[in-house]
Amino acid sequence: MTKVLRGRWTQVLTVVGVVVLVVMVAGLVVGSVFALKHEVSVSTWIMIWTAVYAAFNVFIALVLFAAAVAAVHQLRSMERARQGQLDLLVEAEKARRAQVLTELSKRWDDPLFSESRRKVSSFEGDPEGLSRRLRELDRKNHRDFYVFIRVANFFEDLALLVDEDAVSLELVEKSLGTPVGYYWNLFRCYILAEQQQEPATFEHFARLVEKLKEG
Repeated sequence: MTKVLRGRWTQVLTVVGVVVLVVMVAGLVVGSVFALKHEVSVSTWIMIWTAVYAAFNVFIALVLFAAAVAAVHQLRSMERARQGQLDLLVEAEKARRAQVLTELSKRWDDPLFSESRRKVSSFEGDPEGLSRRLRELDRKNHRDFYVFIRVANFFEDLALLVDEDAVSLELVEKSLGTPVGYYWNLFRCYILAEQQQEPATFEHFARLVEKLKEG
């Protein structure tokens, strides 16, 4: 935007400069011819030319002032337009994050997820017992394994949303900070054991816990 205005000012000043030069040269030529034909004294001619030149300078000053006013007006209009675009982007981002939170809330309150949380919470104070139970269910490919692990998957997805800035860490801390820590303590033994074989297992969930501790 600044470059555009600078370029336009350069064009205006160039045009004005050319006009001034042409007028001065034309004035000198016309004045000289007039002085020769009518035998006007040099002093009289200088006075006439000075008056014309002064009037012309006033005209040029008015032109430049009008150009400056127009440039300022255009600059303000462009700034308002830019601010309007920024406001729209901010509102769109707020709406997007609100939608994400709505989906998370629905998922959290879903009856199937509530049942999963209840089953995981039954191992409160016994994370090693939960770890043994999950490994046993996994070996048998039992459906209950997916019921339990659904909770860890939720927090893994939540952590991914934080990593992608789809939801702020501050908001997660305020709304789900306690559940994150609570369920991490329950799943910790299982996740750490699985990471010995596959380091990427629930790595985002683990990183989210660290971020909340640091924050």
